[in-house]
Parts: sequence; C-alpha cells; structure tokens
Amino acid sequence: MKREIKDVLKNYSDEERELENKLHDSEYVRYEIKSRVNSMTHENDESTPNYNLNSEASLFRNRQFMKDLEKSKARLRTFSTFSPTDQELCDIAKFYRSLLTRAERTAKL
Repeated sequence: MKREIKDVLKNYSDEERELENKLHDSEYVRYEIKSRVNSMTHENDESTPNYNLNSEASLFRNRQFMKDLEKSKARLRTFSTFSPTDQELCDIAKFYRSLLTRAERTAKL
C-alpha cells in the first residue's frame, strides 16, 4: 500500500515538473513575442509625430473639429435636399448672370 502511494506521488511530482517546464517554455515564448511587439511599436512611434498637447489645447482642437463637422453636415444636408424653389432660384441666377454679361458687353462698346 505504501509503495502504491509512493508511486502515485512520484507520478504526480514528475507530471508537476513537466508542467512547470512547459509553463517556463510558454512564458519564455510569450516574453519573446512581447519584446518583438514592443520593438515594432517603438519603431512605429518614432515615425509618427508626437503632439505634446495639454488638455486645454486638445479640448479646443476637438471643439473646433466638432464645429467643422457640424458645418459640413449642414452643407451636405442642404445639398441633399432639393425643392422646386431651388430650381427656380438657379434659373433666376442664370438669367441674371446672362443680363450682367450682356450689360458688360454693351458697356465695352
């Protein structure tokens, strides 16, 4: 009975050592991968510009960006909606331009 217990304990200790070795190997591989990723990240950091903005400047820049986006959104909304009034205004503008060009031609003569 004692011998069976010793055999079981020995088997467990052998398996434990094997697991520890596998764990050590996997930690080493993980460390290698992490160091490669870090080196690649540092290379990319050097190529990108580093903007040292404080929080106030960042906030101002973001607010300005949001205003510009809102203006662009309003312009796109205006261009996307079309009504007969828009067509009438375009026709009137064309007619007015043609009158102006005629007046300029007659003034030159």
